[in-house]
Amino acid sequence: MTTYSSFFRRALLALALALVLPAAALAASGLEYVTAEGKGSGATRAEAVNEALAEAVAKVNGLSISSQDVSALRVQLSSVEAQTKSGSLNASAASIEEAKMKQVATATKGLVQSYEVISEEPSATKQGWVDVVLQVTVGKYQLSAQTQRKRIAVMPFRVRQGAQPYEQRYAQLAAQGVVDYLSQTRRFAVLDRDFLKEKYREFDLLQGDDIPAAEKARVGNTLGTDYIVVGAVDILTAERKEEKVPYLNEVQLTYKVTARMTWRIIEAPTGMTVLSHSINEVQTKKVTATTKDDEIPGISSLAEATARIIGVRTMDTIYPMMAVGFGDGTITIGQGGDTLKQGQRFNLLQYGEILRDPYTKEPLGREEKKIAVVEVTDVLPKTSQAKVVEGSVTPGAFQEGQFILREAKADPAATAKPAPGTKTMKPKW
Repeated sequence: MTTYSSFFRRALLALALALVLPAAALAASGLEYVTAEGKGSGATRAEAVNEALAEAVAKVNGLSISSQDVSALRVQLSSVEAQTKSGSLNASAASIEEAKMKQVATATKGLVQSYEVISEEPSATKQGWVDVVLQVTVGKYQLSAQTQRKRIAVMPFRVRQGAQPYEQRYAQLAAQGVVDYLSQTRRFAVLDRDFLKEKYREFDLLQGDDIPAAEKARVGNTLGTDYIVVGAVDILTAERKEEKVPYLNEVQLTYKVTARMTWRIIEAPTGMTVLSHSINEVQTKKVTATTKDDEIPGISSLAEATARIIGVRTMDTIYPMMAVGFGDGTITIGQGGDTLKQGQRFNLLQYGEILRDPYTKEPLGREEKKIAVVEVTDVLPKTSQAKVVEGSVTPGAFQEGQFILREAKADPAATAKPAPGTKTMKPKW
């Protein structure tokens, strides 16, 4: 008795796991099942069921699988039948309808898990037709909460025709740097526009006959963007200077890389330019003569600096960095990751009244009153901590959503490097 009881317990546990684990995996993958009701009418029961399935899928996933196509075809059929009573023409129309119904059935195959016929009865409006009502379980891909953010896409930056490899590399690194920066701010849903071929290759794979039906609900969820970031590398030059180092028997190379780039943020639905800016950056780097001829030192750091400028200007225009808390003399900043570094200084500004253009009466933004200067002391993945180094903040006056931070310009006197002292160099024979 004990043996059988133990066996049944193990069997029930195995059955429970078999039911629970696929459901857990499905939830983790972003797929879910939704029940919807669909109504259909057709000359045959199969046609009525197909139309009802299409209507149910359209209720859940929109009109990508739409019964409107079927309705439009029926209107076309009625028009054809009204024009002529020829048997060949009617047969042709009937074959068109049958083919269309098969297409609808094939299209819904990847989205419908199951259905149940609630009612089936002769049509009250069309003699010989059948009306059905179905309860359909439809696969739906549940989008993440991040897709509710403002969407932005960084397009590959343009280079001139016949550009050198180091120019192309600069453009690629700068564009990727902007993607990295905007992703780290956690303010945007950053959409990919670099690896579309790979994405559509995956979609083609999901259309295969050996793919589970529910997985096909992943197709058809590509998002449109609110903003696009575009840019063009106008000038990128690299100057090399050779200098023999006394006593060391070495040749030192000095590379001066200069870049001029223009970029814009465009509102995708309208094409309106939200922000336009030009960047002029110079990087100087010294290396030994062992550097390969096709390598240009300073390209990576130049691209990093360019990306940071674009990222900061984008955020300042659309989502200025905000202070989200204050206590014990510490400001909590609602941004972290690689976008901030310890030691950076920011002006803490308090919002005032809304300012309007006197000519167009359009809002120019809100008045910004400088309260203090803060310095970043700790950077976390989502937030950062800063201390007040100039001015003061009254805890009672702090209100969420009223204080923003903009990068403070460095004081040239404070950042100037001291004059180099005399160095004793050992000869290298």
